Amino acid sequence: MASNPEPPPSELPPFHQTFLPILKELSDGAVKDRYAIQSAVQERHYAHLPEELLQEKYTSGVNKLTNRIAWGISYLNMAGYLKRIGRGQYRILAKGRDALRAGELSLAELKEQPEFRTHSSERFFQKGRQADQEGAFEEAIEWYSEAINLNPRHSHAYLNRGVAKFELKQYAEALADYDKAIKLNPDYADAYYYRGTAKAKLNEYKAAI
Repeated sequence: MASNPEPPPSELPPFHQTFLPILKELSDGAVKDRYAIQSAVQERHYAHLPEELLQEKYTSGVNKLTNRIAWGISYLNMAGYLKRIGRGQYRILAKGRDALRAGELSLAELKEQPEFRTHSSERFFQKGRQADQEGAFEEAIEWYSEAINLNPRHSHAYLNRGVAKFELKQYAEALADYDKAIKLNPDYADAYYYRGTAKAKLNEYKAAI
């Protein structure tokens, strides 16, 4: 009896599943441009995905799959699996080749690399700020969350994540982040100000019900 074909994927792969595909595209040792890597990974490893997933975008207009591959490149670079040679140029390192030979690389394993833990929290925070400036608030929230995961006492990351959530009208979630920023830094004047704006918005909604 013939088995039923598997249904097509219903969601994009998480960004850490791009680690090995990225390393494979750099396995020849050549220095490659980030955009060329993103294009090759998408075409050779994810072309089977439904077209609607391939075209899925953030509200800012940034393609989600392309963005996740970019995250994968950034993580591999910060953890010492890749080396950035110049602006947007990368090549594989010995650690990356070891991961390819092993045939697996989990997010947990990558995050335990000393290079990653040393540099990543502040870098994620700066990437969140850049996304904020571009109006990519969903993306900014993801970057700030990563910064917080690595440094749970990063009061600025909590504040900025709250501001991004506020921009998306997620007022209760924003308020929780402002409260956390204040708990970590009781003298944080900006956090008190933004907490007041979130409370005002929540009170408006309550009055409208």
